[in-house]
Formats: sequence, C-alpha cells, structure tokens
Amino acid sequence: MERRDLLMGALAAGTWAASTTPVKASKDRPADGTEVTGEFNVRDYGAKGDGRSDDTSSIQAALNAAVQARGGRVVFPSGRFRLTRTLQIASSDRLDITGAGASSVLVHEMNEHLLSWPSGFACREVSIRHLCFTSAGVDKSADVAAIACLGGAERSFFSHLLFNAAAKGDEKEAYLPAHPPIKTEPRPGQPPATPETIEKEFFRMGSGIHVERVMDTTTMEHCLMWGPVVGTGFRVAQGSEVRIIGGRVLGSQDPYTGVDSKNIGVHLIGNNGGVHIISTDLIGLGTAIRIGQPGNRSNREVFLTHATMDSSVHGLVQTDDTYTSITGCWSASSDEDQILLEESAGGAKTIFCFCVRSIVTPAINAWLIEVNINLHSPLTFPEAPVGLTHHSQDVSCLAGARLLPSTPASA
Repeated sequence: MERRDLLMGALAAGTWAASTTPVKASKDRPADGTEVTGEFNVRDYGAKGDGRSDDTSSIQAALNAAVQARGGRVVFPSGRFRLTRTLQIASSDRLDITGAGASSVLVHEMNEHLLSWPSGFACREVSIRHLCFTSAGVDKSADVAAIACLGGAERSFFSHLLFNAAAKGDEKEAYLPAHPPIKTEPRPGQPPATPETIEKEFFRMGSGIHVERVMDTTTMEHCLMWGPVVGTGFRVAQGSEVRIIGGRVLGSQDPYTGVDSKNIGVHLIGNNGGVHIISTDLIGLGTAIRIGQPGNRSNREVFLTHATMDSSVHGLVQTDDTYTSITGCWSASSDEDQILLEESAGGAKTIFCFCVRSIVTPAINAWLIEVNINLHSPLTFPEAPVGLTHHSQDVSCLAGARLLPSTPASA
C-alpha cells in the first residue's frame, strides 16, 4: 500500500471517530452539542418555556455563549420563560435579543432587575425586540426595572416590547390563563346575563427601561407598558439624540393611591440634548413627563410632538433650563397641573405650537394654552395673531410676550 493511501485512510478514520465521539455541552455550546453559528436559541441551551420550569440558568447560558462569541442573535421562540434571578450581560458586545412577539414571554418573578447590563458595561449597539416582559411572583419596587442599562445605552434599539403584569393565580395555569367569556347582551325577552368573570388582582411592575450614566443615539419605539407602572416608564440618562416613538405608559387609575403617587412616564434626569418624544401616550401617572432632576446638569433640547399627557396628577413638569418645544400635544385632565415650570426653571425657553386642551378660537394657528398652567418662571411664546389666556393666575397676554409669576404681561 502506498504512503498516500495510508494517509487517506488515517484521515478518514479520524473523521469517523470525531463524528461519533460525544461532545460535552459547555457554556459556549448548546446542550445538544451542535456548533455555534451566531444564533443562540434559548431552547438549545435547555430552556423549556412551559411556564412551569425555571429557565434562568438556561437563558443565562445562551447569553453567555453569545457574549463569548463576541456577539450574535439570542432567540426566544414562543413560550413562557420563568426567571427567578437577574440575567446579567457583563459585556459591551453587539447583541440582537429577539422573540416572536408578545407570545415570547419573559416571566419576571423576583423583585430585582430582569435583564441587566452592570455598571462598567454599556448596552452598546444592541437591539432588544419583539418580546413580552411580564411582572409576576411579587409586586415590584419602583426602582426595579425590566431592562436596566446601568453602564449606559449607546446606539441601541428597544423595539416592539410589551411590559405587563400577570394576575395573581396565573402561575397555577403556567401563566397561560383561559380567555374570559365574551360578554353579550341578552336577546329581547331573555333575562340579563349573570357576571361570569371575577375581577382579578394583578402584580405591579416596577420600571420599564432604566438607563444610568450615558444614553446616546438610542431609540425606544412602540413600547407598551401596561403595568400598572409604579416606578418610571423610561428613564433617560445624559447624552444626546434619544428618541421615544409611539407606545404607551399606563400608571394606576388613581395615581394618588399607594405607591403610584410618584410614578413617572418619562424622566429626563439631566444633561441630554436632542430628546424627541413622538406620538407617545402617558396616562394615569403621578407625572407624565419630568424634565430635569435637582442636583443634575440641565437638559438641553427636548421636542414633544403629538404626545398625550392625560389623567395624571401632573402633565409636564420642568425643573431645569431646557429648551422645550411642544407641538400638537394633548395635555388634559391632570389633577393639579397640565404644564408646570418650577422655580428652578428660571432660564427655560418653552415654545408651544398647537398645544391645546380644547380649541377656543377659530384661528387655525391657535397658539393657545388653556387650563391649569402654573408658571414659576418667565416663559417665552412665539409671535402669533391670537391671544393666550392663563386661567390659574388670571394672566392674559398676546403671544410673543413674557409671562412673569402673577403679573400680567403686555405684548
């Protein structure tokens, strides 16, 4: 036999032996021993998604594998994945964490953050999308978030996310409760239908997306927080170019009760410029939007466009010198203030355009605010041909003038 034939035979034997030798599962390899391909399906790492098994370790293994591979896509197929400890991502590598929509449910059973980038690791060039975060097991504290970027968020996307709460007792049905019966009106001559549904008590969710340190060039789009949120829906740290597009944040129906009295829809904590809030509903909160935080540097520019601030204690509260543009927004039914500029906002410049509770002038360019605007600092309005009425202090002036506290201003 020639030497060439011997070598070929040895190679073939080695290939056969490698293909038949069991491969031990490790933190960077799925449990079935298949090779890593850049996509990390949590089921391949042992997650059941049946609403009964504790899937924390399996999901953490999938995340660890993506980090060790220096990036990749972590996939949550349809299922209900119980989590009893924080999922930690101690890396700034690029990740795509994705699900199959609202049917991919991460069941948040502990009173601590669910998905966390620790301090020192930025959530950088990451996308989190098409997932449902369900608060369960215990009521969450206000400072506990579903997504906590403690090392910052840079050039990242949070998209099409649902944040909600399980009803107490849903765990008995593996977090897949039966559909409630459909209520129908009785036919003529028939007795009224008896109530078949029992009002359920739901767990409270804490906060939605919480960012510390730096938040730069990051977008949160179409995120629904169906809470009730007892903390903060979106907490925006210093940086620039942050966009919140669409979505809704719901607090309690009665923000004065219990822990809900201080909840916030969007909080810009300071030193961020180019923040855009577009077509977002903020309803039933202690404060719908808070711009600024005592002790922090002022934010720079904030643009509110076609947003809704409704049925809260306070609508918009500004405590710093931000340039704020408010266009086409609805701010109404707040218990105390629709828009409040605190005394600390002495250098604020706030521009209102089509920001009305109700149209009280036939002019199409109605630069007008109505009902409950407390002004504790000068406020500049653009020139417009119609008047502006400020009811809470009985101040009436033409747009283009400066409003001073409790003092009528002239044009």
